[in-house]
Amino acid sequence: MPRNFSSFFPGKAGAAPSEVRRWLQIAVGLLVVVNLVTLYLYIAPPGGTRRELTQQSEELKSEIASVKARTTRLRTVSAKVQVGGNESSDFETK
Repeated sequence: MPRNFSSFFPGKAGAAPSEVRRWLQIAVGLLVVVNLVTLYLYIAPPGGTRRELTQQSEELKSEIASVKARTTRLRTVSAKVQVGGNESSDFETK
């Protein structure tokens, strides 16, 4: 097993230990930043928490049900208006 890391960096075979240490510090820093971003996205997801999404879903379902009920009511009213129109024209002809 090699004692130095120069064999792991083929382009930097003769790199100084301080340069290798600097690259490793940069890599660790990037990993810390990525982990912090991941933690933020886990704690506060951009679309909302599961509870908020469930609440929005329930609100949308109830809104859809009320719109369907209104649509059904308007269809029956429309049908009654048509029937009334037909009956009035029949009455006029008689």
